[in-house]
Amino acid sequence: MEQPPKNPIQQDSPEKRAGDSRERTLANYLHGKEKESVWELPTNIDVISLAVDELEGRLQAAGWRDEAITLSEALREALINAIAHGNLGIGEIQENEDISTLVTEKLKNQRTNKKVTVILEISSSKVKVVVRDEGNGFDWRHIPSPIAEENLLKTHGRGILIMREFLAKIGCTADFNEKGNEVTMELDRGKNS
Repeated sequence: MEQPPKNPIQQDSPEKRAGDSRERTLANYLHGKEKESVWELPTNIDVISLAVDELEGRLQAAGWRDEAITLSEALREALINAIAHGNLGIGEIQENEDISTLVTEKLKNQRTNKKVTVILEISSSKVKVVVRDEGNGFDWRHIPSPIAEENLLKTHGRGILIMREFLAKIGCTADFNEKGNEVTMELDRGKNS
């Protein structure tokens, strides 16, 4: 099975890159509630890899071994979008810009209490992952095609297309709400048999 590409968001937290040995866990961010089905995540890129790892573990434990990496990487993309574009309002990323650096810089200058809500429903027959930010949303019906000739050389703007394409390969849907601040990913073994 083809695996989705890794996202450019750094795997190491700024604390680790700065040599700080404090280890952050999802439990730290969620105050011990990481095993619950609803997470209220802070607008902080450090939480992304932790949330992705927790989802992947839950999926594997529920018997979704073949789909776990694809669904986890889709969560990574959804969280990046929710934090950067939704809660922080970062617009189009330019060719020479790094989204991780933009988020870090924006948070230095503009603290926010906005959260990203993640709702997980995982069983051996069905998976549903909802990611909702507190931003203004976006018009998901009019996303410029990253494969259009004028966009081929751009280094950003492919996340949603990649997420949807890889999810479709495993029979998973990815649908946005009307406002464009929530994405629901659903995979049902009963529908794919």
